[in-house]
Amino acid sequence: MHGERPKCLIEVDEATILDHQLEALSTAGIKDVAIVVGYEMEQITAYVRARSLSGNQRIHFIENPAFAVTNNIYSLWLACDWLRGDSFTVLNADVIFEPEILQSAVRTRVPSQ
Repeated sequence: MHGERPKCLIEVDEATILDHQLEALSTAGIKDVAIVVGYEMEQITAYVRARSLSGNQRIHFIENPAFAVTNNIYSLWLACDWLRGDSFTVLNADVIFEPEILQSAVRTRVPSQ
């Protein structure tokens, strides 16, 4: 139904899922963030801009105009030009996790000698 709150803007522990995710990304040192938007795109972009969530992050919005008939793999495909062949982390809009998990996942592993 149009006008409903998108999942990423649902509040958990006094912050939205998006707040939690962006904070975890920032803590893990991820400065460039792309958010693929479709459903209620205006709510999400307005929220990010109004809350100045970006802090030291550069947030890019990529629109998925076919969100109603596609899936998250298509959304990821829409971001492929933005990724430029770099390594990347994918988060789904409805997932909350401990920030330490992301820090551990993105930490560079150096083989012991």
